[in-house]
Amino acid sequence: MSELGRWEGRFASDDYVFGKAPNAFLARQRPLLQAGMTALSIADG
Repeated sequence: MSELGRWEGRFASDDYVFGKAPNAFLARQRPLLQAGMTALSIADG
């Protein structure tokens, strides 16, 4: 199987591969975030 085929197969489903919960590290940082601020969660899908 090609690399592209592997990734296409992995994410072909409508299900959430990694779930819907926020990234655990980002969730622990919540006290540092104020309303209106944004956060970039790289490679979180």
